[in-house]
Amino acid sequence: MPTQIMLVAGAAISIIFEWFPWVSQWFESLAPNYKKAVMAGVLFLATAGILGAACLGKTDIVACNEVGVWDAIGAYVVVLAGNQATHLLTKKVE
Repeated sequence: MPTQIMLVAGAAISIIFEWFPWVSQWFESLAPNYKKAVMAGVLFLATAGILGAACLGKTDIVACNEVGVWDAIGAYVVVLAGNQATHLLTKKVE
């Protein structure tokens, strides 16, 4: 379950970074290595946010235990790949 939700979040983040003008302009001004780091960081924050919400009892998407942490890590890895695929498929053609 966390993987599917994180894939949707990752795709949404990729679309926001590509299609929202003020975000897109800022993101495009970064060097390629920084773009990768920013995207990985934002996805990490989303993953940590979901896990944190679970530990605060706000959601039951993932368990707040060792298994839940490993599920979140696995989802993060999958989402990194999915995010890059979404970026390639939704990139603006100029």
